[in-house]
Amino acid sequence: MIDHDQNIRDERKFAENCSVDVLATTRIPHEEYRKHPGLNQSYLRKVLELGLERATFERDNPDEPTDDMILGSVHHAYLSRHPEIMRSYERAPKVDRRTKEGKAVWQALLDGLQPGATLVRDEIWDKAHLLADRAAEVREQVLGIKDYTPDMTEVSLVARVRFKTEELTLDCDIKGQLDLVYQKDKDSPVLVVDYKTSSSCAEIPVLRKSRDSMWALQAYTYCTLAAAHYKAPASAYYVVSSKDHDNARAYSFGQNSMITGRHALASAVYRKMTQKGTDAEYTGITLL
Repeated sequence: MIDHDQNIRDERKFAENCSVDVLATTRIPHEEYRKHPGLNQSYLRKVLELGLERATFERDNPDEPTDDMILGSVHHAYLSRHPEIMRSYERAPKVDRRTKEGKAVWQALLDGLQPGATLVRDEIWDKAHLLADRAAEVREQVLGIKDYTPDMTEVSLVARVRFKTEELTLDCDIKGQLDLVYQKDKDSPVLVVDYKTSSSCAEIPVLRKSRDSMWALQAYTYCTLAAAHYKAPASAYYVVSSKDHDNARAYSFGQNSMITGRHALASAVYRKMTQKGTDAEYTGITLL
């Protein structure tokens, strides 16, 4: 009889003992990022949260974006200063879509959009830009980042990464789209900055959000990619904008967070590349 619980014991042992080595990195154009088959932190987080089957299904069948998701995307686009990304969103005038005339106006606006662009209601647009202004202030005042070049934003990296123990070697492509990679000069450390929107940017809610959404996994993954690509030490910082209070705060990720993120990344890669059978079999439970 197969001991399915052994799968989890093996996964933990692998994650605790494996080395993580970046063999090569490549920067790819923004438009190619989504098409690249590499594993990103969002998918790997869902592998740990939901299981391999559900994570793969959700990746291949994404939901329609919610208002909160659109707000976050516009917030990122405005902060990025990346022309291509900024063109992906257009502000819509206030239209009453409950009326026949309003529906017709809205449809005309949709029909006039460039391919792939999203039409954003004015209240979401204004809120996103307000929060982005707050985040930019914090980025400058706390992190000291005021002037940066467009090539430092929306940095899409793909790396060939080797996870290795004495018993097993797993090679895979890991990809990440980093909001801002700031390096004062080529000999300086790299600051990896990620922008977040949340209901609150206070310490306790952010701690809870960071734990529940596995921000440490993202921070470790992005720092690993950036350090290898720029050949310099990298550290992670999150600027969190509060939707409820219209302010923002900056947070850093220390050694303990990096250890947590490294363990999560190795666990997710192991599960993705070695799992056989259903998620229930892999985790040792059976649905009755």
